[in-house]
Amino acid sequence: TALMSLMYQSHHIHQSHTMNRGCSLKKFLVISCLCPIAGNICYSKAYEYRSLFIAIIGRLLIGFSSTELLSKHIILVFQVKGDATTEVARMKMAQIVGIVLALVLGSFDIQERRISFYGQSFVLNFKTMPCYIMAFAWIWLLISFLCFRFPAEEIHCISPVEKRGEMSISASEHEDHRHYRIDSNYLLPGIHSRSFGENIPDEDDQSISVYNPHLSIKFGSMITSIQRTKKLVMHNVALPVTLLLYGSVNLIMEVMLTSSVIITSRYFKWSVSHTGRALSLLAALILPVHLVTSYASTKAGERLIMKKTLVVMGIGILFLINYEALFVLCKDIHHLFRWESTDSPLTTYYDWNFGLAQYCSSATVIFLSCIALEGLSTTLMSKVSPEKLNKSPVNCSVIGPMLFCLCRFLGNTIIVIVGFSHRMINTDMVNSLAFILLGICYCCFHIVRKHFFFLKGS
Repeated sequence: TALMSLMYQSHHIHQSHTMNRGCSLKKFLVISCLCPIAGNICYSKAYEYRSLFIAIIGRLLIGFSSTELLSKHIILVFQVKGDATTEVARMKMAQIVGIVLALVLGSFDIQERRISFYGQSFVLNFKTMPCYIMAFAWIWLLISFLCFRFPAEEIHCISPVEKRGEMSISASEHEDHRHYRIDSNYLLPGIHSRSFGENIPDEDDQSISVYNPHLSIKFGSMITSIQRTKKLVMHNVALPVTLLLYGSVNLIMEVMLTSSVIITSRYFKWSVSHTGRALSLLAALILPVHLVTSYASTKAGERLIMKKTLVVMGIGILFLINYEALFVLCKDIHHLFRWESTDSPLTTYYDWNFGLAQYCSSATVIFLSCIALEGLSTTLMSKVSPEKLNKSPVNCSVIGPMLFCLCRFLGNTIIVIVGFSHRMINTDMVNSLAFILLGICYCCFHIVRKHFFFLKGS
């Protein structure tokens, strides 16, 4: 649902560019508040009613709260060029703080209580309390959107002819399509054809007398824009490599974070709150890792740090492997794909007596490597992205969030397939996931090494 929401938002913004019509962003933000309010309440009530169906509905509704694309779009549109980078950095900082606070909130072991409110009973414990707190947070944000003046309520596109009589655009504004003027609640962007890399007619050119909004539709159809974006992405080999690395890193991170609760519970008998505390400690290292990576990349370059970080990640994955279970499995190597009954015991032992230290250390190395690679790939992506792609409605600001959601979906799909598989090879969950991650890491390292010369930012 998060991916569906991002695709619809991208389509709506794209249509507003191609048809030169108003684009109401406030309604998307209001909907993104209403859905998680209902989703968090449903997810909490599912625990009380013992209903898996209600829990799934709640999670689906929470997925519609994805607004990273809108947030970046609003920042780039309603901030001047110099302040946009600062605001994006602040948004990233807020995301890091939110991750840490969320994990800390989920680690509290609260004694179960039942309260009544307007005839409705609510069960409060460490499983439901975070959802109720998030529902109240979304309600507060919804009230803020409804009560306070929101400057990005509508984007208004005007024709070049109309623009001549209303405002003049300096030469510096022609050089960068991301620079806009704001008049009251309306955005007055640059000439529309720059969004598609077309030539801009001179303002004194009298051949344009009447503006026809249908002229831009043939340039801005969604299929045409996607095809154009594909050509622009593949024009420089460095951009698809960074996109592949960005997606792979997010897939690995999703697999590690989501499976950590299952693995620590199965192998080490940890509670959910105990796992939450461990993950919150890891999340607290996100900002220091970004700072160290940023400093190192300025000294040695992104591509060299990226290559070395992939090596470190590969070592961490090799150290993650449950070698005790692997030796046991090798004894029955001829029946690796044998169908096991649902009553057959799953592997619960991990490398003799040092399995806990092995898993915690290797998971830390993999997680921190993913954080470093995510920052490096994002920085390099902005450097190697073609100028024409940046001027297109479907640019890296759109591709990045969609790729992020898609890879999270694939990561969770891998965990579901491994978890519900009854083949003998998947009786040990750690090894089943570790070898998949090792293959992904090796492919990324091979591609980075192969195209190492081209991975240099301008």
